[in-house]
Amino acid sequence: MLAFAGELPLWAVENQIREVAFLEDPSGEMTFAQVLESEPTVYQGLLSCGYSASSWWVRVTLGAPPKPTPLVLSVWPQFLDEIALFDPQNPAAAPVFGGDCHPPNPAEPLALLSNFTLQPSDAEGRQYWLKVRSTSSVLMELSAYPVGQTQAASGKVDFFNSLYLGFLLCSVIWAGTLAFVQKDTLVWVFAIKQLLHFLHFSLLFGYIRFWFPEWAALGGLNLATNLAVVTLGAWAIWFHYLFLSLHKGNVWVLRVLCGLLLTYPVELGLILYDNARPALHTRMCMNLLATLLVLLASLWIPRRIAIQRAHQCLPRSAVVLFYGFICLVVGATMLPLLKAGIGQGYVRYSFSAEGLMTGVVMLGLIQWRSHKTQVLSARKVYKTAEFSRRLKVQREKNREQQQFISMLAHELKTPLSVVRLSLGAGGASPRMRAFADQAIQDISGIIERCVRSVELESEAPVVLLEPCDLARECAALRERVEEPARLVVGEIREFPGFQTDLSLFRIIVGNLIDNAFKYGHPSEPITVAVAQESRNGKQGVSLVVASLVGVAGLPDPLRVFEKFYRAPGAQRSAGAGLGLYLVHGLTQLLGGSITYRPTADQAVFKLWLPDSFL
Repeated sequence: MLAFAGELPLWAVENQIREVAFLEDPSGEMTFAQVLESEPTVYQGLLSCGYSASSWWVRVTLGAPPKPTPLVLSVWPQFLDEIALFDPQNPAAAPVFGGDCHPPNPAEPLALLSNFTLQPSDAEGRQYWLKVRSTSSVLMELSAYPVGQTQAASGKVDFFNSLYLGFLLCSVIWAGTLAFVQKDTLVWVFAIKQLLHFLHFSLLFGYIRFWFPEWAALGGLNLATNLAVVTLGAWAIWFHYLFLSLHKGNVWVLRVLCGLLLTYPVELGLILYDNARPALHTRMCMNLLATLLVLLASLWIPRRIAIQRAHQCLPRSAVVLFYGFICLVVGATMLPLLKAGIGQGYVRYSFSAEGLMTGVVMLGLIQWRSHKTQVLSARKVYKTAEFSRRLKVQREKNREQQQFISMLAHELKTPLSVVRLSLGAGGASPRMRAFADQAIQDISGIIERCVRSVELESEAPVVLLEPCDLARECAALRERVEEPARLVVGEIREFPGFQTDLSLFRIIVGNLIDNAFKYGHPSEPITVAVAQESRNGKQGVSLVVASLVGVAGLPDPLRVFEKFYRAPGAQRSAGAGLGLYLVHGLTQLLGGSITYRPTADQAVFKLWLPDSFL
């Protein structure tokens, strides 16, 4: 900041104006001599004379500086059409002109404001007169500083103005890029609105005059400024109409708001035909009315709009707060422009507040949209994944059901045919009865495995641990098989610490032995070996069932424990494809493991169960 201050800090710079007074000249024909004989009205602050055809004379009374030095009299804002400086001590001299309708004075340093260099004086109460006329509103604030301190006096304001212009330019680039990518009409309109704010502010505060002095010398600044004012006002109405329509503001209020745009072509015509004052006056009235309408429309926004349109809209409270602030800011700007009187210095800052607030709100809206879009996208991804998972599960269930029905139809057909033949023969022989009994047992076995499979999948069976005498259990299993002589059980010593669920143990071992009898070589023995084995520091018992390969061949090691799986050669024998599936599931339930380790000519299953898995 000291870079702006030169030799003095900002707070040490003092405005040398001691008093200002104004005089209205309705005809605009008063001479300087007549003005000197009149008594102007003293005022403080910012002079606001509204959209008047009058010329306005302003008397400036200066204080005595610490040492005689030239002063620079600065007039804000830059958009006044004509400013003429008169010196009462030299009334016959030609006035010095400034303003939009005149090229920059080559004798003055190029600056953002209309500056007039005053000759040094050590007298208190030195006076100058300014004659001001403008097709726009006459709004004026004056300051006078020594030549070396002028830059320091305006440096703070220029610094923040530059920040604001930078913000507008960045928002134009950012919104334009985003609108190009997303094809969003509201963001496009916002980008153009911020561009118009940039041009409007640059014209009002003298930046265009500073950047393009040659163009300013041609007298085009006044026309450009007037066009920027009416175009920005109309475009801002269109932006707020779209914004509030998105948020479901009151429809009838928004229609009235949209109807205010009908004055824009008329305003353009008046400006182009050199009748700018009524056009600008009308535009300011429309802006003030539009401000009240947008606030009114925002009050009708549904309270749950942020839920109904979660990825598009801001919460209702945020929108109402935004338009309430806009109403205050625009009112603070428009009322001094519309009504003659004395304004306050904050008016110069209110010109930038609407563009700044709109930019911040749109940034918040787009960030809100981005956040909600990410949340919505994440939900869609989750729902898609969940739907895919459920679809996969359902397809798997359908496949299992089809396999089960096909298996059941196939496996029950042969036993039922045997039973039918046995019953159809008048006097059934013992051999036919034996076939019928075996067929019934096969049907019973299939049904039993189906029931156990459903129980295993629906809810885990309750495990009841009991001491298990392996020798006695194996002997009991040997007695239940059709050909006990083929079942060779090795020596089993006592395992006093072994406990398991006897019911589940019998199903597991019974299915392993039944599987060996059904698919093993019909004339070769089936061996069962029991031994003590520890795994991962836990004591347990291993049981190995081995059988020579029969005509069914060896099952696929990768699929042998799958539900409904049967080896291609096993289709000729009755079965459900559930026996080894049950063995695998019940073994895991008991905390053990089951492995299939085939050799060249044997199918070998190894069961391991812990002494106690609790």
